[in-house]
Amino acid sequence: FNDYKRHRLKSEVSQSVYYRRVKNTYIALLGDRKVKDILHIDVQNATNELVEKGYAYRTIREALGGLREAFDIAIINRFAKHNPVVSINIRKENEAMQERRVLENWEMPLFLEEIKHDYYYEAYMILLSSGLRIGEFSALCWEDVDFVNKTINISKSMSLGYVEGRKLETITTPKSQSSYRSIPFFDGTEELFKSWKVKQDKLKVKLGSRWRAKEEFGNLVFTTSLGSPASRYAISHSLAKIEKNMQLKENFMAKLENREPRTIGHLHPHCLRHTFCTRCFEKGM
Repeated sequence: FNDYKRHRLKSEVSQSVYYRRVKNTYIALLGDRKVKDILHIDVQNATNELVEKGYAYRTIREALGGLREAFDIAIINRFAKHNPVVSINIRKENEAMQERRVLENWEMPLFLEEIKHDYYYEAYMILLSSGLRIGEFSALCWEDVDFVNKTINISKSMSLGYVEGRKLETITTPKSQSSYRSIPFFDGTEELFKSWKVKQDKLKVKLGSRWRAKEEFGNLVFTTSLGSPASRYAISHSLAKIEKNMQLKENFMAKLENREPRTIGHLHPHCLRHTFCTRCFEKGM
């Protein structure tokens, strides 16, 4: 990892996530074996065990990818003769794959009502009308918002994680080459950005020297009420409260209407991107 992989990863956070993904899965199960003695059946059995433990399909697949790369390098350096990480079957693949969570049509009114008085109201509405990834959302600067051409220009992403107990936020390139793009304003987007700017400017004046903005990130659009980046963790924490309140209201309405309450699915930042894409598809885009 240190000699071949670390320098190819974008940031310290990416390095930590990549290493931990393999360490907590296959190294945890096979780490006491000599590299040359690990067989295909060992990797398959370890994979079966990870599935049974409830690891997500994506986590297992990405850990397998890291392990496969390591064995390729081991063969080049004559530590192993064969790569055992080939044609590994991840059982119950469809069930293990993370659900593409989309806000159902009956959930949308509940969600929109719940966010009306939330600090992140404009942010949520922009996420729902743009399809931004949460990293792109967190790294967006005001100069990326083109009010003349009515577009949101994506050229960077924010990577966030913990490395040896330290919270680390870094600006990196987007997920892929096709992620560099300009997203047109949909109806109401411009007003949402302007409303958010007014809110943000008032907070800056109110907090003064206590405003926590970091110069190295530039003039961020989406910040917490204290000026820190509105990261995946901040949005996830807010969505958890919204999800809880939506479920309470659904339970109350179900009781009034003498019916079984419906379950509000888990709300996470990426589900807003999935919802945007689904609504666009439903409208024939």
